[in-house]
Amino acid sequence: LTPKSMVIDGAEQLDLVERELGYPVFIKGAVKSDKEIGWNAVVAYDESELRSIVERILHQQERSRGKAIVRKLVQLNVLDKAPNGFPVAREYRVFLYKSEVLARGFYWDIEPPPLTLQEDAEILHLARTAAHLIDTPYLAVDIAQLSTGEWIVIEVGDAQFCGLSHVPVLELWSKVKNFTF
Repeated sequence: LTPKSMVIDGAEQLDLVERELGYPVFIKGAVKSDKEIGWNAVVAYDESELRSIVERILHQQERSRGKAIVRKLVQLNVLDKAPNGFPVAREYRVFLYKSEVLARGFYWDIEPPPLTLQEDAEILHLARTAAHLIDTPYLAVDIAQLSTGEWIVIEVGDAQFCGLSHVPVLELWSKVKNFTF
């Protein structure tokens, strides 16, 4: 459901990444990326940039837990640019508990673009599908629109490490409470 990705735990695996994914690639730690620093902190166009980013990420234990995720970079439907120059795409975060949607919201810190009912249904379907495949009780699924108009899963993550973005916090926590008590 996501762009092709690899999990690596050391620089000795970089040749395999290059053979399997090519360039450009997006790199993040197992927990979090460095995208708040900017595009160049997370995107590599060659082996030198890949090595530099992976080594930095792997040394950030709180972000990586000793693992880097390297993902083929795809063309998203870009709406704007963040102050650090990072492209702001049409991307949504969905929180789920046991594959049931708790709450969802626009990912970026700008005014959310409107969704059609069909788009909303596609996003929720992809989020439920990802949650079902992962089979982790409490999960956050990030879904974005490609430049072609299709929707894809960008990544899944442990919901307790994920920011809320435009997700309504009271809605989320009241549903978490209802599922867990």
